[in-house]
Amino acid sequence: MIRALFFDLDGTLLTTDRRLSDVNAAALAACRERGIKLFVATARAPRLANTLGWGEREFSLFDGCIYFNGGYVCVGDETRFYTIAADVVSEIVACVAAFPGARLCLLMPDHLQALNHDPDDGSLSNWGYNPAKLAALDNSSMANTIKLLVYHDDSGSIPLKTEIADALRSVCKDRAQFYLTDHDSLIQITALESNKASAIRRVAVRLGLREDEIAVFGDDYNDLEMIRAFPESVAMGNACPELKAAAKYVTLSNDDDGIAHALKQLLHLL
Repeated sequence: MIRALFFDLDGTLLTTDRRLSDVNAAALAACRERGIKLFVATARAPRLANTLGWGEREFSLFDGCIYFNGGYVCVGDETRFYTIAADVVSEIVACVAAFPGARLCLLMPDHLQALNHDPDDGSLSNWGYNPAKLAALDNSSMANTIKLLVYHDDSGSIPLKTEIADALRSVCKDRAQFYLTDHDSLIQITALESNKASAIRRVAVRLGLREDEIAVFGDDYNDLEMIRAFPESVAMGNACPELKAAAKYVTLSNDDDGIAHALKQLLHLL
């Protein structure tokens, strides 16, 4: 029997315009009424009120959130985060510097960020940067980085060059988690022990859940670990081919209320 659900956000629970549809919200609420626990498992930072405009309607549906691809876990009053090794961050910063125009952001506890560029209006609106929370790109920041982003522009629509992806993948090998996502326009890096699957397992231990009592939902490469780790796994209709191949089920797309469809027609929870 499934007792807990973990949802990726972008491309999964959210529509393309980053909304939680009324149909999906109603399906989640119905699951909660049946005693099923609900969790977010996202690459995003813990600033959903700012970046997505979430309020009581959305937050009240969930029992906890996994942020930064597993680098930051919030369940009840407990919050834990896992930082990337400082020497790895330092090498990544140096590697990015060798590629003119490549943008980099270090994400730290307390919503702090450090950038290798001056934030413009695009940075503030698309990435949710807070000018009051900008820190220097120095040793202190590199020693406290939970997640690191590399991208070309603030729209997130221009693919990164293969050379920079290959160079950073080499730096991260066996030392940090490396993900090339968003149609090859965004590199996401977290601590070696941090991914969505490991974070979900930590939550499961705390709540006394077995792996077969958990269902997971995703669409992109950074969801692969959790899709492969848990037998009740659902890929969205818009998911990348590797995720669809790894998942037990494939549902409708994120713009066709694929979550509600999966909960009702595939997992038979409603």
